Amino acid sequence: MFLLTICLLAIGISLTVFLLKYTLVRLVNLAARRLEETVRENLAAMNEIVEHDRLPEAWLHTYRQQMGALIAAGAADNEKARLERRARRYALRRLDALLRFMERRATFDGPESATFVLQALDAARRCWASADWQLLLTAPPLTPLADPQENAAKPNTIK
Repeated sequence: MFLLTICLLAIGISLTVFLLKYTLVRLVNLAARRLEETVRENLAAMNEIVEHDRLPEAWLHTYRQQMGALIAAGAADNEKARLERRARRYALRRLDALLRFMERRATFDGPESATFVLQALDAARRCWASADWQLLLTAPPLTPLADPQENAAKPNTIK
């Protein structure tokens, strides 16, 4: 009987250790995936801002939908202005967080590229802090050009 109790206790301890180890491995994997996703999102946002001079669509999508709904419903100007302020505050907070990330954690090819990116992000922040947010929220989302050579070969249709 004593031997059976010892065996059951050993099995219980082994099972507990296995579950703890499994849980810790899963948590570490989850944290690593989340960190990778955050870095990828930050780099994509930085690229969108620096290379294309526009806010990432992911930051504006919800607010554009809400502005469209307000316009369709014939909402008052103060409701639209409130949404504009919320969108501006949200986007500028995201941009500030992106600036902090780039200053503290990002690695660059050299000091010149770091200076270029940080100056471009800072200039974008100043620009969007004073931008016409109703225009930003009502304008159709821009998509990057699929193939610059293909677009260069097309005649300009805007007269």
